[in-house]
Amino acid sequence: MKKHLKIIYILPIEKDSNGMPFVFRQIKLMAANHPIEYKVFYLESRSSISYLLAARKRLRALIKDFQADVVHAHYGSVNGLFAALSTTKPLVITYHGSDLNKTPSDGILSDFMARAFSNITALYAARIIVVSEKLRNRLWWKKNKAEVIPMGTDTAEFFPMAKQEAIKGLPNTYQFPYPTIVFNANNPKIKRLDLAEKAIELLKAEYPQAHLFKMSGDVPAEKIPLVLNASDALLLCSDKEGSPTIIKEAMACNLPIVSTDVGDVKDRISGVYEASIVVQNEKGICRGLSKILKLEKQKYNGREVLLAKKLDEASLQDKVFKIYKDC
Repeated sequence: MKKHLKIIYILPIEKDSNGMPFVFRQIKLMAANHPIEYKVFYLESRSSISYLLAARKRLRALIKDFQADVVHAHYGSVNGLFAALSTTKPLVITYHGSDLNKTPSDGILSDFMARAFSNITALYAARIIVVSEKLRNRLWWKKNKAEVIPMGTDTAEFFPMAKQEAIKGLPNTYQFPYPTIVFNANNPKIKRLDLAEKAIELLKAEYPQAHLFKMSGDVPAEKIPLVLNASDALLLCSDKEGSPTIIKEAMACNLPIVSTDVGDVKDRISGVYEASIVVQNEKGICRGLSKILKLEKQKYNGREVLLAKKLDEASLQDKVFKIYKDC
């Protein structure tokens, strides 16, 4: 084996965006702790045939010049199929959720095509990673060859701190009255921003200052730990998820969690004092938030549970590196 494995990561985002911070954290920690070199290839458009053809030529040139050993595509759909049809190098594909889950809000045809492309990609992959057991069951074939490895959390970056201390590190335009409920507002239809907003309006009957902090791509990755610590609870009420990274990040920060039973959340928060599963409607969510805001902070154990379940990045990246070596 060569001294360093050379990996090319293919990501379906724009180069200068704040997208997929959890993937970049994994990549950087992987490079810091394992003998790899890497390049990131940004697939900035997935709808233009001319762009995809030009991108395929650029990717092939990069693979040749870099002398890549493995190509690792994060997300299936067009991104995964593009990777599969652009290289003869061993392909590792990580499915994150929306690529295999049904997403009717995207339209019936787009939803089906995205899942079809994802499953076709699996036929080309040397190794398959899925971030949850439920997601593995969404594969049409090769289920027995898919490894469940959720995205981990960098516990050196995500750790508990005092709310006021966290607020000092954030722009003055960010507001955190008590209670502030942080919500991942990327892809608002699937994440059900509508439900979150209705639940907060109900919560204002008990907490007039209740505020929903809608976190999206405008929050830089390095500020996310501060936003979590500046908030008083995390809300997740999506229609579909794989293994939501923000749940594990909240656990690492000992941030209370209210979530619907989606993806692998129930398994991840099992044993966490400050976490609750609620029904997916505004009244159930409001009741869950009200209850969790009254808990005793000194009993919070989310970080302890996260480490005990080995959901930290250091524990999980070893499994991914082994996959690279075995390709």
